[in-house]
Amino acid sequence: MNNHFGWTKLFVLCLGVCLAGAQAADKEVASKGMTFSGSFEAGYVYDWTATGAGTSYANGWQIDYALLNTTANVSDKTKVVIINGISINPAGGMPATAGYWTKNIAIGAAPGVISNVAAYVDHKCTDSMHTWVGNFDVPFGMESNMDRYDVPTYFYSAGYNNGVRIFNAQDIGVKFAFGDLGPGTLEVALQEGAMTTGSAPGTLALSPTLGARYTMDIKSGDMNLNPTFSVITGRYFKGPKALGFTAGTGFKMGALNANVEFLYSQFAVNPVADPVANSTVWSVYAEPGFDMGMLSFSGKFEYVNTAAGGGPFQSDMNVGVGIGHTYPGGARVRAVYTHTGLSGNYGYTGANAHTNDIRVQFGAKF
Repeated sequence: MNNHFGWTKLFVLCLGVCLAGAQAADKEVASKGMTFSGSFEAGYVYDWTATGAGTSYANGWQIDYALLNTTANVSDKTKVVIINGISINPAGGMPATAGYWTKNIAIGAAPGVISNVAAYVDHKCTDSMHTWVGNFDVPFGMESNMDRYDVPTYFYSAGYNNGVRIFNAQDIGVKFAFGDLGPGTLEVALQEGAMTTGSAPGTLALSPTLGARYTMDIKSGDMNLNPTFSVITGRYFKGPKALGFTAGTGFKMGALNANVEFLYSQFAVNPVADPVANSTVWSVYAEPGFDMGMLSFSGKFEYVNTAAGGGPFQSDMNVGVGIGHTYPGGARVRAVYTHTGLSGNYGYTGANAHTNDIRVQFGAKF
C-alpha cells in the first residue's frame, strides 16, 4: 500500500509539473479540440485444446475487442490520450483468448466490461523530445508497438507474453522519447512495475521497472527496415531479479513484408527461499506476409525455449496462418488459424496443451 501511495504521489507530481510547464509555454494557445480513432474485430471462433486428460472445445460468436482512442489537444504541445476497450466472449469464454492476446489482458480478463488500456499526458518539450506521464505500454519488444488490429496472424509470441507476465503490458509511470538520435527514436520509461507473478513476503514485488527501446526507420528506395532493440529490468530485491531484452526488425518492400525478433526474459521465482532459481523464456519468431491487393497472406512461426524454476530447458513451436481482404474505406475480413504447443511442452492454456484455434473475423479501423 505504501509503495502504491508513493508512486501515486510521484505520478501526481510529474503530472502537475508537466501540465504547469505546458500552460506556461502555451498560455496564449487556444484549445485544439478532440479527435477520435479506434478499431474493432469480431467473428466466429472454433477452439479446441488437447491434453493428456482429453480434448476440450469452445466455439461461438465473439467481439474480440473494440478500442476507442480519445485525444484531447490541450495545446499545440500538449495532449491527453485515453484508450478504452471492451471484449465480449461467448458463454464459458475462450480458453486461449487471454494467452493469445496478453497485450490487453485487462480486457480479456473482464469480458463485457469497459477497461482502460491507456491514459496519459503527452507533452512536446522540444521538437525532438516528448514526455509521457500516466498509464501506457511498457516498452518491451516490437509487438507492443503494434496496434492489435495490425497483428499479422492472431497470437502474440511466447517471448512477449512472458515479458508481459513479468513487467505488465501497460503500467503507470513517466516516459521520455528522444527523436533524431541517429536514424531512430529512443524511449526511456520508469514505471510502477506491480508484479503479480512469483510474489513472496519480503521480495518487494511492487518494485519499479526501468525500460528502454530504440526504434530505427531506415529507407532505401522502396525498401523499409525498422530495427528495434529493447531492454527492461525490475524487481530490485537482491537484484535486479527480473530482466528482459529483445532485438528484431520489420521489413517491407513492395508487396512483401516480414517481422523477425528474438526475445528473452527471466525472473527469480522466490529471491528469499531460492535466490538462484529463475524462470526463463526465450523465443524467436518470423512473420512473413504478402499483399496481393485482392488478398493478403500472413504467417507466423515461433520457436520457444522455457525453463521453470531453474529446471532444464524445454523447446516447443507455435504457428499461425491468415488470409484476408481489406475493402475500400478500411473494413476487413479475414480467416486465421493458430496451433500453439506443437510439441506439447509449452501451451498458452497450460503445460502439455495443444491448442488449435480457427477464427473468421470482420473488423475495421477508423
